[in-house]
Amino acid sequence: MVFDAYSTEEEALKSFGCTVELHSLKESPRAVATATDGPNVRVRQVEDVTILDVGGKLRGEPSTVLSTQTTELLNAHTGIKKLLFNLSGVTSMDSAGLGCLLYAHRSARACGTAVKFIMSQAAKEMLKIARLF
Repeated sequence: MVFDAYSTEEEALKSFGCTVELHSLKESPRAVATATDGPNVRVRQVEDVTILDVGGKLRGEPSTVLSTQTTELLNAHTGIKKLLFNLSGVTSMDSAGLGCLLYAHRSARACGTAVKFIMSQAAKEMLKIARLF
Protein backbone atom coordinates (compact mmCIF):
# COMPACT_ATOMS: atom_id res chain seq x y z
CA MET A 1 0.00 0.00 0.00
CA VAL A 2 1.36 3.38 -0.95
CA PHE A 3 0.25 6.48 0.92
CA ASP A 4 -0.27 9.67 -1.05
CA ALA A 5 1.46 11.97 1.46
CA TYR A 6 2.21 15.69 1.54
CA SER A 7 4.09 18.03 3.86
CA THR A 8 1.56 20.86 3.98
CA GLU A 9 -2.19 21.28 3.81
CA GLU A 10 -1.88 23.67 0.89
CA GLU A 11 0.04 21.08 -1.19
CA ALA A 12 -2.47 18.35 -0.39
CA LEU A 13 -5.49 20.51 -1.23
CA LYS A 14 -3.91 21.64 -4.50
CA SER A 15 -3.33 17.99 -5.41
CA PHE A 16 -7.10 17.49 -5.03
CA GLY A 17 -7.66 20.42 -7.42
CA CYS A 18 -8.72 22.96 -4.79
CA THR A 19 -8.19 26.62 -5.54
CA VAL A 20 -8.24 27.77 -1.91
CA GLU A 21 -5.52 30.16 -0.75
CA LEU A 22 -3.51 29.24 2.35
CA HIS A 23 -4.70 32.27 4.36
CA SER A 24 -8.34 31.20 4.01
CA LEU A 25 -7.72 27.67 5.31
CA LYS A 26 -7.53 28.79 8.93
CA GLU A 27 -10.55 31.10 8.75
CA SER A 28 -13.46 28.71 8.27
CA PRO A 29 -12.89 25.35 9.95
CA ARG A 30 -16.11 23.62 10.94
CA ALA A 31 -15.75 21.19 13.82
CA VAL A 32 -18.01 18.18 13.33
CA ALA A 33 -16.54 15.65 15.74
CA THR A 34 -14.02 15.57 18.55
CA ALA A 35 -12.69 12.87 20.81
CA THR A 36 -11.92 13.19 24.49
CA ASP A 37 -10.41 9.74 25.20
CA GLY A 38 -7.40 9.40 22.94
CA PRO A 39 -6.26 11.41 19.97
CA ASN A 40 -8.11 14.59 19.18
CA VAL A 41 -9.97 14.24 15.86
CA ARG A 42 -11.70 17.23 14.25
CA VAL A 43 -13.58 17.10 10.97
CA ARG A 44 -13.91 20.09 8.66
CA GLN A 45 -14.67 20.87 5.03
CA VAL A 46 -12.62 22.89 2.51
CA GLU A 47 -14.36 23.10 -0.84
CA ASP A 48 -15.17 19.47 -1.73
CA VAL A 49 -12.47 17.95 0.51
CA THR A 50 -13.34 16.53 3.93
CA ILE A 51 -10.40 16.95 6.30
CA LEU A 52 -9.78 14.92 9.46
CA ASP A 53 -7.36 16.84 11.68
CA VAL A 54 -5.73 14.35 14.04
CA GLY A 55 -3.62 15.49 16.98
CA GLY A 56 -1.91 13.99 19.98
CA LYS A 57 -0.86 10.39 20.52
CA LEU A 58 -2.10 7.76 18.11
CA ARG A 59 -1.18 4.86 20.40
CA GLY A 60 -2.85 1.81 21.95
CA GLU A 61 -6.57 1.25 22.43
CA PRO A 62 -7.54 4.97 22.33
CA SER A 63 -6.24 5.18 18.74
CA THR A 64 -9.34 3.28 17.58
CA VAL A 65 -11.13 6.65 17.82
CA LEU A 66 -9.69 7.46 14.38
CA SER A 67 -11.02 4.35 12.63
CA THR A 68 -14.38 4.65 14.42
CA GLN A 69 -14.83 8.29 13.47
CA THR A 70 -13.76 7.61 9.87
CA THR A 71 -16.32 4.80 9.58
CA GLU A 72 -19.06 6.93 11.15
CA LEU A 73 -18.22 9.84 8.86
CA LEU A 74 -18.28 7.69 5.72
CA ASN A 75 -21.56 6.04 6.76
CA ALA A 76 -23.23 9.35 7.58
CA HIS A 77 -21.99 11.21 4.49
CA THR A 78 -21.97 8.80 1.57
CA GLY A 79 -21.07 11.58 -0.87
CA ILE A 80 -17.51 12.04 0.44
CA LYS A 81 -15.24 11.68 -2.58
CA LYS A 82 -12.08 13.37 -1.26
CA LEU A 83 -10.70 12.71 2.22
CA LEU A 84 -7.58 14.27 3.70
CA PHE A 85 -6.08 12.89 6.91
CA ASN A 86 -4.12 15.75 8.48
CA LEU A 87 -1.71 13.93 10.79
CA SER A 88 0.57 16.95 11.28
CA GLY A 89 -0.53 17.14 14.92
CA VAL A 90 0.28 13.50 15.74
CA THR A 91 3.11 13.49 18.29
CA SER A 92 3.61 9.72 18.52
CA MET A 93 2.28 6.57 16.89
CA ASP A 94 2.61 2.87 17.66
CA SER A 95 1.54 -0.29 15.81
CA ALA A 96 -2.05 0.03 17.12
CA GLY A 97 -2.20 3.57 15.71
CA LEU A 98 -0.79 2.32 12.43
CA GLY A 99 -3.43 -0.40 12.31
CA CYS A 100 -6.20 2.15 12.86
CA LEU A 101 -4.74 4.38 10.16
CA LEU A 102 -4.60 1.46 7.71
CA TYR A 103 -8.19 0.49 8.56
CA ALA A 104 -9.40 4.07 8.05
CA HIS A 105 -7.53 4.29 4.74
CA ARG A 106 -8.90 0.95 3.50
CA SER A 107 -12.47 1.83 4.57
CA ALA A 108 -12.39 5.14 2.73
CA ARG A 109 -10.92 3.61 -0.43
CA ALA A 110 -13.57 0.85 -0.35
CA CYS A 111 -16.22 3.59 -0.53
CA GLY A 112 -14.59 5.02 -3.67
CA THR A 113 -13.10 7.94 -1.77
CA ALA A 114 -9.75 9.45 -2.84
CA VAL A 115 -7.49 9.55 0.23
CA LYS A 116 -4.43 11.70 0.92
CA PHE A 117 -2.33 12.43 4.00
CA ILE A 118 -0.38 15.21 5.62
CA MET A 119 2.25 13.45 7.75
CA SER A 120 3.93 14.42 11.00
CA GLN A 121 7.46 13.19 11.64
CA ALA A 122 6.10 10.56 14.08
CA ALA A 123 3.68 9.22 11.46
CA LYS A 124 6.40 9.16 8.78
CA GLU A 125 8.73 7.22 11.06
CA MET A 126 6.11 4.55 11.82
CA LEU A 127 5.21 4.19 8.14
CA LYS A 128 8.90 3.87 7.23
CA ILE A 129 9.39 1.14 9.85
CA ALA A 130 6.43 -0.71 8.34
CA ARG A 131 7.81 -0.04 4.82
CA LEU A 132 4.62 1.73 3.78
CA PHE A 133 6.19 5.10 3.05
